[in-house]
Amino acid sequence: MGTRPPRLGVRRELRRVLDAAATLVRARHPVSARTRLRTALTKQEALRRVATLVARGASPSETFWTVCREAGGLLDADYVAIGRFEHDRMVCHLAEWHDPHVPPMDVPFGGRWPMGDTAAAAVYDTCRSARRMSTSVASELGDWLRAHGVSQVVACPVIVHGRLWGEMALRFLGSRPPPPDCEERMQDFVELVACTIAQAEYRAELIASRARLVTEADTARRRIERDLHDGAQQRLVALGLYLREAEANASGENEALRRSLSDATRCQSDVVTQIQQISRGIYPTILTQKGLRSAIKALIRQSPVRTDLCLGVDRRLPEPIEITVYYVVSEALANVLKHAHASAAHIELTIATEKDSVRLTVRDDGVGGADLRRGSGLIGLKDRVEAVGGTIEVASPVSGGTTLTVDIPAPENP
Repeated sequence: MGTRPPRLGVRRELRRVLDAAATLVRARHPVSARTRLRTALTKQEALRRVATLVARGASPSETFWTVCREAGGLLDADYVAIGRFEHDRMVCHLAEWHDPHVPPMDVPFGGRWPMGDTAAAAVYDTCRSARRMSTSVASELGDWLRAHGVSQVVACPVIVHGRLWGEMALRFLGSRPPPPDCEERMQDFVELVACTIAQAEYRAELIASRARLVTEADTARRRIERDLHDGAQQRLVALGLYLREAEANASGENEALRRSLSDATRCQSDVVTQIQQISRGIYPTILTQKGLRSAIKALIRQSPVRTDLCLGVDRRLPEPIEITVYYVVSEALANVLKHAHASAAHIELTIATEKDSVRLTVRDDGVGGADLRRGSGLIGLKDRVEAVGGTIEVASPVSGGTTLTVDIPAPENP
């Protein structure tokens, strides 16, 4: 015979006991679920703050420090640092944060030190996270860690575009161990560090590419201007001499031939003038020969709009900066005439010594409405200015005139 099922009353009593046990477990461990939820929400808030910085293109230094702060606070670390690996097994210090309740640590060895047998070396060799007790590090860095009371270090690799770039390291004081899931919880922060680095590299590559294009374009302009001056223009001048000689030698009886030669001479002279104008437009020779002050004054003389000039620069600037300023002024004055319908303009060029930068401001009293995102001229200026590391801003309310402001780094002793 098979086993008889328990009676209904027994089954009901068993269910009551199990329910009571479950209630007792929930009553004794309510904090665990709440703690996990609170930890998850805290992490998401920390990641959101960092991701916001990355999304708006904050500087790597600002983002790195924020990552260190958020990761340190979330994982209860005393110190957090980010370092870049270099080809000779060296670590270059880039950012560090410390808990406000512990003393700050000085940057060891001038910010660059050998990996030795540290956690960084294990990350470098395996491309995986690593932990090290400071007592197991026999190098000078180990002495430095122990002198500051650091007991354990947890390091995670930072991988950018599939290559090992560096590490993010958490340091813990005393005997308190790092969280058991420390490496796993660091991953999201490490990925944001990698995004920041990739973004900075893309921007650097873009600026370098723009700079190459601008340099190549300026070189081509120079070559065309030189070829026109030394080639076509000189040959046309020689042709003019031949025509004048032929006109002078034409017999007085052949008046028709004399008039034809005279007309040809005038045509030749007009062609030479046009080539000179084209040549000056291709590359500002006056800029090379007489400097930025004379070149801007020449642009103002050619403009029918009354323009005031305030030049606070008393030295020659690097050639790329002078060329950039010249073309910005040239384009701005052309826009004042063609689009702004202004009656007056003002140009100011100064050097901000506290920033080691050149500031160019061009204002007019025209109709406004200029937009840096539209119009090939303004877009071209933006590319040219950013190619030399500068910034350009346009304030142009409707019926309120237009103000164009350019700032370009220009250290006196680069």
